[in-house]
Amino acid sequence: FFFLMIRRPPRSTQSRSSAASDVYKRQESWETGGLTFGVADLMVENCVGKIALPVGLAPNFVVNEKTYVVPMSIEEPSVIAAASSAAKFIASSGEGFQARTTEPLMLGQIQLMDVHPGTAAFKIGKEKARLIEIANQACKNMVSRGGGVRELRIRTLRDDNGATGKEYLIVELLINVCESMGANVVNTICEHLAPHLLVLVGGRTGLKILSNLCVDRLAIAQFTIPLEKMGWKHLDGERVARLMIEAYDFARLDSFRATTHNKGIMNGVDAVAIATGQDWRALEAACHAYAAYKNGRYGPLTHYEVILRAEDSKPCFHGSIELPLALGTKGGVLQNNKVYANSLELLNNPTASELAQVMAAVGLAQNFAALRAMVVEGIQKGHMNLHARNVAIAAGIPESLVADAAEYMKVRGSVRRETALEFMEAHHLFHEMRSKAPGVPAVRRAESLSTFSVQVRLQHLPNPVAVHVAIESPLQTPVHLNLDGKDALQPLRLLILGTRDFTWLTGFLNQLSKLSFEHKLGEEPAVNRVNSEKLKLTAILLNLLVFNLLRATPEKTAAVFRILLSNEDTTQIHRLLGNTSKELTYGLCLFAELYRMFHFTSEQFVVDDVLRRALKTELDAVLTSLFRTGELWNEAERTGAYNIDSFLLQRRKRLSATLVLLCDAVKYRHELVTEKVLEKIHLLGEIYELEATKAREVARWQGFKEYNAYVFWLKATKRINYASEPTVKREFEALIGSRIKPLIEKLQQVEPKSVEAINRTRTLIEQYYAQAKAWSNKSDKIKPML
Repeated sequence: FFFLMIRRPPRSTQSRSSAASDVYKRQESWETGGLTFGVADLMVENCVGKIALPVGLAPNFVVNEKTYVVPMSIEEPSVIAAASSAAKFIASSGEGFQARTTEPLMLGQIQLMDVHPGTAAFKIGKEKARLIEIANQACKNMVSRGGGVRELRIRTLRDDNGATGKEYLIVELLINVCESMGANVVNTICEHLAPHLLVLVGGRTGLKILSNLCVDRLAIAQFTIPLEKMGWKHLDGERVARLMIEAYDFARLDSFRATTHNKGIMNGVDAVAIATGQDWRALEAACHAYAAYKNGRYGPLTHYEVILRAEDSKPCFHGSIELPLALGTKGGVLQNNKVYANSLELLNNPTASELAQVMAAVGLAQNFAALRAMVVEGIQKGHMNLHARNVAIAAGIPESLVADAAEYMKVRGSVRRETALEFMEAHHLFHEMRSKAPGVPAVRRAESLSTFSVQVRLQHLPNPVAVHVAIESPLQTPVHLNLDGKDALQPLRLLILGTRDFTWLTGFLNQLSKLSFEHKLGEEPAVNRVNSEKLKLTAILLNLLVFNLLRATPEKTAAVFRILLSNEDTTQIHRLLGNTSKELTYGLCLFAELYRMFHFTSEQFVVDDVLRRALKTELDAVLTSLFRTGELWNEAERTGAYNIDSFLLQRRKRLSATLVLLCDAVKYRHELVTEKVLEKIHLLGEIYELEATKAREVARWQGFKEYNAYVFWLKATKRINYASEPTVKREFEALIGSRIKPLIEKLQQVEPKSVEAINRTRTLIEQYYAQAKAWSNKSDKIKPML
């Protein structure tokens, strides 16, 4: 929910949650972590970067009859959900949490050495009031706010190590630090008082420093739930309570178990501490030390028991926690990071005492949730839920599918990276083919699937555009190709990209963004913009792949396309791939899956029926042009009859401008893509295709003689020997210009301002293909390599 609010808030944000609305208003600081590199460099030495942690919201906390939405920063999944769920249960089954804090007293220690302990202690005790007054001179502002030194006490430490035993006199100051955590002010006071102690008792001073074990600064939280309301899952309340107390007893009696018990508590405490800018390392040290201090040995920080309610003697489950929490809501690092201020504002800018009460409640809720889950469901199920999510994330599963992938792995009984990838394959294949689509066979076992993956980063989008395809093929061993990776599958990359590389693909897609549909139609929702680019990427991959497949195995490529067009049973594709190399088998099956994927994406994300049909029709026209161009070329070579208009129609279609513009229209609100707009798109697309054909064919005719429209025209006009003559080139350009002119005139009738866009696009196309000659000498190498 938190992530969605940051990325794209719902229209009803204000009515749903004012806290969530406040989160969205601070979007920039949340997304950047609130910390610039410059500030980070000033905070630590030799700074080289920053590490980000997720910040999530835990609603449902009712503490002292006040409702809180608690910010928590942690990388471990399910912690926030567990705490929130427990808080909701406690609030609905009882009265929420009751919490309180003691006075915010921190302990400062001054080590005195080379003094007689008894004599020195007597002198210090006699001057106690004066020494406290001197100490308070170091914190006048704090004294004015009601804080300052409250007590001075003396302890003697003896090292009973035979003849070398030593004695130290420790002067301890109890200091009310108000709303601050207190470390700096306590250290300042200790260092200020130390010289005055030396004047009084002589000797020398050692350390002058605070103690993080603040046993006089406690936060206590508790809850009470009637036993009858403790039922959960398949167990009744009495059974759940008994099992939880037995688990608590285990921790109470065994320090090893208590360590893990308290670690779960600190999952919640630390998460709130990090989100609100507290010294979580000091909290960890204090809480674990206190777990040993209060019991005489290390034990649990929580306590559970069944009690009888005072007013009606009804049996109730009672839970409590007591933590030494030194927190601050003023000063310190809080001013360096806006995220801390945002988090505190979400909590309604609490005092240090209120923040400690909320933090204690979160620790108690976290422990309650963990114990209940373990005794009812078992450690394996509870922990495997967390582990499965981590494995899915580590395997590269997209965020939106992590939960489903985790569930899939648990059902399979195999929480491994390999199984997560199997889920990814099965998931995509299932959805791409759509179980009821004609001609699509049932999904085979996920282990038999190969995969294809590519992610392209576009300058105008915050996240990469990704295409992940599962490929059902007759290959005995699955093949997994990541097009932007650096594995050893170079022949497969060559099959898809030809003489280009991934850098070219990225650059080409970014160039296409400059040629996007010029006539702005309104809003561009992010989800549609991403799907628009995904359709473009899929169309370009299909174009390149089919072009290269035709050069390597024209008959089988044509057969696959016929099956796809006719919606026949696609298992026929596997039957025709006998005696085909692994690379070509993979490529032909990838052709089928990319084709299905384009159709599936259109069906799912293109609302308008007319636009959806236009996309599918145009894709088929582009792919058909790849076949027809070769057929027309070969027929002309055989008969000597060169029909330039027929050839030009097919040749320019391969450049896919109309298809790209139709994909561009997907990002707009569907009601704005009218039939008039589609007419403009088709006219613009045809103009751009002809402009691109003119620029491309003249620029690249020497390296790409086969199927080149300029070469075709030269042969038709019997001037192949004059191909390099500028006047001949201009004549060919004039021919295409004559085909473009009536289209522009027609477009101007429906869009008078279109000429400027066309001229700008013409310049971009000419610039692009002027740089394309570098590829021409590589073209003829592709066929033997395949």
